[in-house]
Amino acid sequence: MKKTNVFLLLLSLYIGHSASVSAQCIGVVTSGVATFWNMVLAGAQQAAQEVGITVYGRGAVGEDNVRGQRYIINQIIYKEKCQGLLLAPNSHARLKEVQLLKQQGIPTVFVDRDVGGARVSVVKTNNSHAGILAGQAMLKALNGKGNIAVLGLKKGTLATDARQAAFIDEVTKGGLKVKVIKYLGTRIGDARVRAIEILNSEENIEAIFTTNETTTVATILALQEMNKSGKIIHIGFDSHPLIIDSLINETLHGFVIQDPFQMGYQGALTLHKAMQGEEVNESITTNSIYVDKDNINNTAIKKVLRAYLD
Repeated sequence: MKKTNVFLLLLSLYIGHSASVSAQCIGVVTSGVATFWNMVLAGAQQAAQEVGITVYGRGAVGEDNVRGQRYIINQIIYKEKCQGLLLAPNSHARLKEVQLLKQQGIPTVFVDRDVGGARVSVVKTNNSHAGILAGQAMLKALNGKGNIAVLGLKKGTLATDARQAAFIDEVTKGGLKVKVIKYLGTRIGDARVRAIEILNSEENIEAIFTTNETTTVATILALQEMNKSGKIIHIGFDSHPLIIDSLINETLHGFVIQDPFQMGYQGALTLHKAMQGEEVNESITTNSIYVDKDNINNTAIKKVLRAYLD
């Protein structure tokens, strides 16, 4: 019997014999342990505190750790006995597990990305819009002419693929040339090394777009090591103390922020409603904003960034 089927069978047997499952517990399973995911968890914890429920939150190390995420879901259902799941799915393999949870009366809300299936709702950024924002900023930075390297996370990751595709479409229509499209991977150390290899092998790159926190931090570190900080226009995505400092120091041109705290907050509230049998919105969109040196002190932006600096 396949390992996945064994997991599903054990999960089904456990849930079927767990009449004492607590309705006051939700699980929050992220797709990694980056700062972004910590903000998602913080938002969920805030919402849970307001409605009087407990949160068990954890993320597998590495966005591509499919088995690790499955193990965590198993622990939350099997050990912690939660009756709701807020999940950032890192694989379509999650669809079978979410379907089984639905059959047992345990709702799932997706956060940050949507792979369809039996989830009751999804809370995420409009990633195409976010990619367009980055593309518009790049067109302005390069005055409509230049060569760009796009350094992505991992091909097949829904959220980053969507923003990457929208960015490429926007800058290409505006006259820029996307000379390089490469993927750095899901771990900062490896991604930094890969970024150095790519940038050393390419000539005449005037600008770089990176598609998430991991790739942005890794590329900042790579450019520092190559003594090219501030010499190549770099527009990133998501936030992190290093990303904010790099913008303030003018070695990063700008970055697009999402609102992961609101994703977690709205996701947990939506999940709680679903657990009570209330009707919920199938899709909830959270905000994205382009940040540069001209607007970083804007009140709304500072409110989002403050969470990364506390």
